[in-house]
Amino acid sequence: MRQITAILALALPVIPAASFAQSEREMRVVVKPGTSSLIDSAGCVKNVKVAGPGSVETPSITAPTARTFVIFTATAEQRDEKTFTADVGPKESSDGKSCEPAVNRQYTLSFDASPAVSSKTLEISFQILVAAFVLALLLESAFALLFNWRVFEAFLNGRAARTPIMLLGAWLVVHKFDFDLMASLVQAYRPVDGAMTGGWFTQLLTAMILAGGSVGVNKILVALKFRSLIKDDDVPRKLDDTQAWVSVEVEPKKRGDKVRVDITEVTPPAGAELTTTVGVAGSQKPTLRGLLLGENYRVPRTGGMRVEVAKYYTITLHDLTNGGLYDVTGEALQKSGPEPTIFRFGSRAFLDFHVKIG
Repeated sequence: MRQITAILALALPVIPAASFAQSEREMRVVVKPGTSSLIDSAGCVKNVKVAGPGSVETPSITAPTARTFVIFTATAEQRDEKTFTADVGPKESSDGKSCEPAVNRQYTLSFDASPAVSSKTLEISFQILVAAFVLALLLESAFALLFNWRVFEAFLNGRAARTPIMLLGAWLVVHKFDFDLMASLVQAYRPVDGAMTGGWFTQLLTAMILAGGSVGVNKILVALKFRSLIKDDDVPRKLDDTQAWVSVEVEPKKRGDKVRVDITEVTPPAGAELTTTVGVAGSQKPTLRGLLLGENYRVPRTGGMRVEVAKYYTITLHDLTNGGLYDVTGEALQKSGPEPTIFRFGSRAFLDFHVKIG
């Protein structure tokens, strides 16, 4: 305790004077289990009332100014929130038994047992992650030439083919330059004697992180509080509550037939009873070939079309090769026959229609 008192005496000039307004009757402090923590300081501290695990001491110094400190020593097992009270004030009363003017202050302590990370570890991990961020940006820029190529878009499904190509490219970079992000980070946070050597698994994980792009690496930087959150303008636009997602896959009479798909915004007749469509059950799973190369008889070939949930639509198919008009349910439509089905789509609904003609 003498050492603590001496240290506090040296630090006293930089400790601001405490305020004893009625609004400061409570203080909340986070402490580490198994340590002694400076909780408060004042010209006078009296009548400390604490119960249960942990102890409170109030050492004082007289120079350069009279000051009393509130030091709480927590047990190594403490985890539950703890409170205690004390009378504090700018100076002692003339009889030395109380403070004047006195404020009965309540201290609420919460315990954080998470291990502390050294500044050196944070510096090393920041350098590693910045290097990963730069590599991810360079990979994105390099492969953008391929992914934006019209031939690539025409013969391959951009979304499905992009992932294995990016992963292969990232793996080659990691292997060529021996950039093992996972092994380096583990070494930084759990240092061992000598350099830690990774393997094919840690290199694969590193390649997957780089292939995820700069946005993925940025999320790691944000989670570790090295960067602030991404601005809303930088986040890719997704479906909101006013939109739904629709696609139509056609099974023609024979391969090679051309079919036109029309989605028309309509006004329903007065008094019509309409339901809200939120999904299509029993849709066929796409084939691996279709995922990689795209489907010629799917509109759009990849992804979906956005529609507004506040509007009404009909979806019709025109067989341009053999003639004929069909509803998205597969029923043939005639001038004197049934009208196309009118749809109102649910919020954020994803609907894949599969229509067989003939």
